[in-house]
Amino acid sequence: MTHMKTKLAGLGCLMFACGATMASLAFAHPPQAVEHAPTAEQCRADRAYWMSKIEQPDVKGTDDVPFVTLLGWDAEMEKCRAVDPPNRWLYFNVGEEALAEMAMRERAFLVRHDMWQQFLDEDAAGKR
Repeated sequence: MTHMKTKLAGLGCLMFACGATMASLAFAHPPQAVEHAPTAEQCRADRAYWMSKIEQPDVKGTDDVPFVTLLGWDAEMEKCRAVDPPNRWLYFNVGEEALAEMAMRERAFLVRHDMWQQFLDEDAAGKR
């Protein structure tokens, strides 16, 4: 009987530990928020603001914008083309400008780390 009580007590502790672990994981990693399509109004506001940064005359307007944020701009502008069709070319332009900025940063990284020539050689050899 004592052996059975010990097993049950151990099982109870294990179940408690599992429950506590699951609860802590639930709070540590909240579920992903449901993503909704942007509104035409939000698209227009974001497009205007982002283009004002991209088109700064000193070409420094996006220096404070991380690469992953630029990826997000392109993704949102793609959604905006569907949400606000009359302005789809304006959204396309912002997305392409964000992609161009990302390409310039990638090239600068390759040059900075002496990998540009390796990239060119491998590309010429058909490694893609």
